[in-house]
Amino acid sequence: MGIIIWLIVGGICGWLASMIMRTDAQQGIILNVVVGIVGAVIAGLLFGGGANMNNGITIETFLYSLVGAVILATVGFVAPAGDAGRAFALFYTGVIASGGLAPIGYGAIADLSGQTVGVLAAAATA
Repeated sequence: MGIIIWLIVGGICGWLASMIMRTDAQQGIILNVVVGIVGAVIAGLLFGGGANMNNGITIETFLYSLVGAVILATVGFVAPAGDAGRAFALFYTGVIASGGLAPIGYGAIADLSGQTVGVLAAAATA
């Protein structure tokens, strides 16, 4: 039963995101559900697990999922299908940004778990 509720909430978040981004005429219901669910996953990663399957559906997780869906819809709007140059530029910008944030993440891991775990985390992703 839980998966059905998550599909419905994902569809609502995806539909609201498509309305915000004004792409509703281009998307169908299945793409709205996919955007909403993937947006919830993105929100969970960005906001520290705020929108995961274990938390249930609250106003907070719904808003996190909506923000993630809007972020995903923005990526689709900025780099539309068939425009490989813009898609690559967006991907490259994300890679550069994550490279800049990686030392901060490894430092946080080392602060929370110890120096050895931080070094092992950095080495595992190198």
